[in-house]
Amino acid sequence: MHTERALLIASFGTTVPAAEQDIAAVEAALAAAAPGWTPARAYTSGMVRRALAERGQQVDGVPDALEKLRAAGVREVFVQPTHLLNGAEYQKLRAEALAAAPGFAKLRVGLPLLDDNCTENYLALSAILEKLYPAREGEAVVLMGHGAKGKHKANAAYTSLQVMLELARVRNIWIGTVEGWPTFEEIHSRLGGCRGLRRIRLAPLMLCAGDHALHDMAGDGPDSWKSILAADGYEVECVMQGLGSQPQVQALYAYHLSKQLEGRQ
Repeated sequence: MHTERALLIASFGTTVPAAEQDIAAVEAALAAAAPGWTPARAYTSGMVRRALAERGQQVDGVPDALEKLRAAGVREVFVQPTHLLNGAEYQKLRAEALAAAPGFAKLRVGLPLLDDNCTENYLALSAILEKLYPAREGEAVVLMGHGAKGKHKANAAYTSLQVMLELARVRNIWIGTVEGWPTFEEIHSRLGGCRGLRRIRLAPLMLCAGDHALHDMAGDGPDSWKSILAADGYEVECVMQGLGSQPQVQALYAYHLSKQLEGRQ
């Protein structure tokens, strides 16, 4: 690698081949937004990396990726996460990256898309969701976020997004999480109070439609969101596309990065 500056794009990762395309699309948008920076990839999930390695696909974690960049003579690195939330996974990424900082002349870690400092991104994403899922009579859209485990403050990102949608008079979109808060049970109970509701569209509020979307959201098991809602008598449609598949979201990631590189965020 003959470059002094590198853009390390760090994602949670996925074991679902089709979902990897969503990650790759966002990586391409980020790389295009950083001319003069050589892009590199890292996955933060050890579980995902091990599963991929068993298939013969090697993806570095953040420490290994940074060590390879250092050994290649890179002097300046910007580590940009594709994570939505400032949760435990992002904090782990940040700690690993900063631990490697002494090996470089300059190392910076970017913010997740829905960080406390990025209110503009919340507004932009809520507007994107409104256009992606316009209101239809008798239909609600339920988005599955990943969520931060326990009582992590990062879960507030989902309620902030929900409030912004409601302030924009968007009444058809509901946001729940599979591992955080608001829980599906809370969204489920609120749906029961909606008069005239006949159809529900389920879609992931995640970068890619990976394992959670395949199994927890759209799986055939009795505990999936689809199965529970279908048992209630709703007509259920599952949208198997992650946020990364949407050009508007790709552009938002690119804008988010360009502001940080310019020191405007």
